[in-house]
Amino acid sequence: MTSSALHFSQEATFSNMMAGPIAALWQQRHQGTLQGINDCQLSWVSLTPGHSNKVIVIVNGRIESYYKYQELFF
Repeated sequence: MTSSALHFSQEATFSNMMAGPIAALWQQRHQGTLQGINDCQLSWVSLTPGHSNKVIVIVNGRIESYYKYQELFF
């Protein structure tokens, strides 16, 4: 490979991205809870940059938090 080869990993910049632009986006989130069946509390988060008429819904695992997906949302 040449030095101009594409690199698909962002591990080298992960800490800077999490502390910079990803953290800035995360600060703009809206979050709340819904009461589900059998008093099950469902948490949600919304990140809507600008005005959009499109939606992407991500349903996390049974015991995962949406905090885990900050990089994906970015």
